[in-house]
This record gives sequence, C-alpha cells and structure tokens, in this order.
Amino acid sequence: MSTRLVALKPIPGTIAIAPGATFIELDAERAALWVQSGHARAECDVPIAEGWNGLDWKGATVAILASGPSLTVEQCDAIRAWRGAARGRYVIAINTTFRRAPWSDMLYACDGEWFRAVDKATGTRYIDEATGVMDRSRMWTQDKSAADAFGLHYIASDRAPGLSRDPRRINQGNNSGYQAINIAYHAGAKRMILLGFDCKPGHWHAPHPSPLSNRGPVDKWKRNFRGLAADLEREGIEVVNCSPGTALTAFKVQPLADALSR
Repeated sequence: MSTRLVALKPIPGTIAIAPGATFIELDAERAALWVQSGHARAECDVPIAEGWNGLDWKGATVAILASGPSLTVEQCDAIRAWRGAARGRYVIAINTTFRRAPWSDMLYACDGEWFRAVDKATGTRYIDEATGVMDRSRMWTQDKSAADAFGLHYIASDRAPGLSRDPRRINQGNNSGYQAINIAYHAGAKRMILLGFDCKPGHWHAPHPSPLSNRGPVDKWKRNFRGLAADLEREGIEVVNCSPGTALTAFKVQPLADALSR
C-alpha cells in the first residue's frame, strides 16, 4: 500500500527529495522507517488548528492586498496602521503588491513564473527585489518548482471548486487572491478584508513582463469567487471587499474606513 509523506530531511535515492517536498512511498515498511527515523512524516499530520504550517492566526482578521487597479498607497498605509494598532491582525500581499506593503506577514504568488520574471523597468527578478525588502520565510506559493528553487513555503493545490477544507491543500480558483483567502482560512482567520480585488483588467502597477499575463479571465474569477464566498459563509467566516469600484460582488462590499473601525 502506498503512503504519501512529507520529507523532513533530505531523502536519498536516484532522485533526491528535499525537505518540505511531498512524495509517495510504495513500500509500506520503508515508509514506516522514514517516519521512525525522523526523515519524513505522514502528509495527514499537518496541524489544522493553532500553528498551521507555522501560522497561528486563529480568530484573527486578515487583510489581503491584491493588485487590482484600485489599490492605492493610502489604502496600504491605512492597513499598516490598522495592523500595528492591535493584536490578531495580519496582512497578505499578492504578487507585486509587496512593493506597497513590504511589511506584510506574507507574500503570496501562485505562479512560479512570477518569481522568475524580470521587471522591465528595474532589470531585476521579482524574487530578488522582494528578497531585498522581506525575508523569504514570508513568501508562499503553490508552485513546487519555484518553492524548491527559491526556498519558499509550499502548499499543494487542486483544481476544485469552492473552499478547500483539507489542511494539506488549497483550491486554485485561477487566482492568487482566491488562494490566499483559502490559506487565511486554514491559518484560522475568522474575518477577512479584501483590497485590490477589482475583477477588472489591469493592475495598479505597470504591466508584467512576458510570459506573465496582464489580462486574467475576470468573468471566470467572478464565477469561482461565488462558490468560495458561499462556502466561507457556511463556515462562519466574514469577508468584506473594500476595493473601490469593484466588479466582484460575491462578498459584501464595504468602505475601507467602516471595515477598519471594528
């Protein structure tokens, strides 16, 4: 019987397996030896309460800053002040939004090519620019090759609808912001504030370099978010979208000042 394991130490073999990687051991006795020796753990042993993957956000409010054209420096400054005013408040920056919020608790990018892409204006890879202002221990992705190449946190993902309640993985939704919401849920958040979730073409920053896309499937995103919103409501998670002029109405739309007053 095969066993799915997560490497805790380098696993020797024809193809070496690095710590943090998920692998399948076809030999049950060998799988047991990997666990007993401390080289690996069963994948299902990922904690689901406090300390999920090192994140202890139980009961917290999490602001997620995406890269839609409505995101402003003033909004990010307000979020930074709000975050520092009380405990139990966290921030996730999506992709290039780390530039406006390098103090975020997490940088999330689903696309491994984003980390490798070279910005036309600076001539610098995004991963190198981001590393200059924040530690890689705060960077996450669902792209295994990028996680291995750059030493990032990795979370497995599925092309499944709605919210993944499986603490070992997230659902994709074709969108980094969607995936960050699923991560915040796993980490224990009870409330989320969304900014830059416009569901409109473009970004607040200059266009991404090739091969990254600058025109996402916004209609598909809207459909995907509807299922996610319904699942979060059933879980008792409050989500408010504070992106001015947003086309995403799956979540309650609210002015940012009102959302931060609580």
